Amino acid sequence: MKTVILANGEGTRLRPLTYDQPKSLISLDGRPLITHIFERLKAQHLEDIIVTVGIKGQQIIETLGNGEAFGVHLHYAISEDDPAKLPQTAGEIVKAAPSLENEPFLVIYGDTLSMTRYHDMLCIHQEKQAAITMPGIRGVPLGTSYIESEQDGRITVWEEKPTLPILANIPEFICSPDILKHPLMGYGHDFSSEVIPAYVTLQRVFIYEQLDNYHCDIGTLDRLEQAERHMRKGTLGPGIVIK
Repeated sequence: MKTVILANGEGTRLRPLTYDQPKSLISLDGRPLITHIFERLKAQHLEDIIVTVGIKGQQIIETLGNGEAFGVHLHYAISEDDPAKLPQTAGEIVKAAPSLENEPFLVIYGDTLSMTRYHDMLCIHQEKQAAITMPGIRGVPLGTSYIESEQDGRITVWEEKPTLPILANIPEFICSPDILKHPLMGYGHDFSSEVIPAYVTLQRVFIYEQLDNYHCDIGTLDRLEQAERHMRKGTLGPGIVIK
């Protein structure tokens, strides 16, 4: 199974770190963020990787090369280094299509860390004959206080930033090759907000729930700091959700 890592974004929420480097190369625990994804994939014998690049893409290619230094085999799907001409995420995936084969492939958003067991998820995908299969994790932290009140405005319940017992998606997806032919899989379309709902309507999207998973979304400076703190303490593991 080949992997597509989506890494062509601007990383605006990580500025000033991304003024002079792409998001995938920002330092996490002393090395580029994307290499942590490589490490997880290599450990599961998923060494064939296509990285989609756009903004500061040449810097990514020059830094990572063919992947030999990281024990993986890298190919690149290259878009223009121009925010006005960047494809949306569905377009990024289609850009990688020439390097894919007629078999299920894995898509990972480039600011996502987890400990998903991808081969187990692939088994679910094949068993269900799914179009898209994604990992889910329970226990999502609410970034603000939760309250309940009476009609007169009297507060009866107050919880400071509780963890909600809901099932949330980790942005990693095993996709069947036939999705590449869907009319929404194109330059100006978003994979999460357009393509996935279309397949949910067709009842072809399934969840893979792994109880010992974690989700670390390195999308903002605050989340990057949280991830660094967990890594220093050795506590980035089962049950941790940073998003």
